[in-house]
Amino acid sequence: MVNQERVVNRFMNYVRIGSETHFEGEMSRYLAQELRDLGFEVYVDNCGEKVGSDGNNVYCYLPGDENFEPIMFSSHMDTVTPGRNVEPIIKDGYITTDGTTILGADDKAGIAAIVEAMVMIKENNIHHRPVEAIFTVIEGIAHFCGSIVFRKLVKQFLESVEQLCSNHFLDEFFIHNLVVRFDISH
Repeated sequence: MVNQERVVNRFMNYVRIGSETHFEGEMSRYLAQELRDLGFEVYVDNCGEKVGSDGNNVYCYLPGDENFEPIMFSSHMDTVTPGRNVEPIIKDGYITTDGTTILGADDKAGIAAIVEAMVMIKENNIHHRPVEAIFTVIEGIAHFCGSIVFRKLVKQFLESVEQLCSNHFLDEFFIHNLVVRFDISH
């Protein structure tokens, strides 16, 4: 069962961390430490120096039953402007701001949902396939930067995209994120 209070608090903590595009450093450091503290295997690459960000991609792994293919989740840490000094407000069952900044739900809601799912699996000792999560800087360009030894699913995913693109089957490649609404009215 989703711990609604925990996921809302986590989301609100995330949106308070400024992470406008190219300035994701504080968010990537916070997220990497949080994931380590939660007991996950974490790796941080050096993508930021390659793409002009003060942050880096954060990779997280939760071992699972190797008899099953892994599952991968991805979300980006950067936000549009104005995304600094965000103070989230809970009003009428919704999380919003005072209107002077963006909320940063794109895509800190995705990050909160992914982390909550992984925490739920772990704390409830749920039998599961391996889980991989990748949290990226600069949504539009950074992606993976080729600086990590990928686990099986990530490697297969990237090889599939590369194959499709090299064969001109795709002109553009989009990953659509899951939209999450937290109902905190109860």
